[in-house]
Amino acid sequence: MSLRRSTTMLGVTRSGAPLSDSLLGRKIGRYLIEEQIADGGQGTVYRAKTDTGGMVAIKTPTLVTEESLASMGREAEILASLNHPNIVRFIDFLASSEVQAPLLVMELIEGITLEHLIKTRSIGPKERMTILNEIAEALGYMHDKGVVHCDIKPENIIFGDRIKLVDFGLATYQESITDRRNMGTFHYMAPEQGIVMGSICTATDVYALGVIAYRMLSGSMPFYGIGLDVLVRQAAEDAPAISSRSLAGPDLDRVMGKVLHRDVRERYQSAKDFLAELVLALENGPTSLLPQSAVVLVDGADGHARTRLPVLD
Repeated sequence: MSLRRSTTMLGVTRSGAPLSDSLLGRKIGRYLIEEQIADGGQGTVYRAKTDTGGMVAIKTPTLVTEESLASMGREAEILASLNHPNIVRFIDFLASSEVQAPLLVMELIEGITLEHLIKTRSIGPKERMTILNEIAEALGYMHDKGVVHCDIKPENIIFGDRIKLVDFGLATYQESITDRRNMGTFHYMAPEQGIVMGSICTATDVYALGVIAYRMLSGSMPFYGIGLDVLVRQAAEDAPAISSRSLAGPDLDRVMGKVLHRDVRERYQSAKDFLAELVLALENGPTSLLPQSAVVLVDGADGHARTRLPVLD
């Protein structure tokens, strides 16, 4: 039975019904649901134990609707087609009539997110490039398979035994993209995901990687604002030169300007090309982008919450 077909077998008797705590303590197939560990707009993630004592993560739709069922089936199909050390590993997909919802079973990753790491300590240049390189490797692999993630952000990058890209809830095959407008996380969405007409493609994910790099290199987001205000600024303004917020030179300005270009056609089309030029720009620039005595202000995306971090290159 294909993953695509399995979701159509589910009879949704309560459209829009939340599963919430109804799965806790239940055994479904060979999985005993033990604890809820994450909850978001697209799905809820639980820790579960297998019959053999192993631990896994199980994702279900936050709300049971026809749309959420189709989305979960697509996510399972895409994950099952990917096999990369920096991408969360697919294990199983259950179309359980018992709970009237699909269950996506994945490896359980114990660790912290890149968002937590950025907010709690300074990241040295070697570690910074390792992080960016491994994310780029994952993106390059999935892009070669025609998959666009559409929600690359620090919260979806987890440090377990190694760096892992997670949450493929918005991912899709590039050839089948219909409408991903206003779907994603505003501060990491490329202009073509927001209010600018343009094709969503691999360069859309590369833009998000560029935002992450900009933030890690300068301690600042390219754009601040709340909700749609950010999308309007991304569409109407060029990203501020990174040299205006750090000791970056012209080479790094050029690279960051290209990866964050408003026109998807003018942007790097691959994460590999972006990383290669980023490495060269950093090699040709100052040893540290910030003075040793500086204090980086890692702002909240809305421009309010702040954490003061010492710079430790």
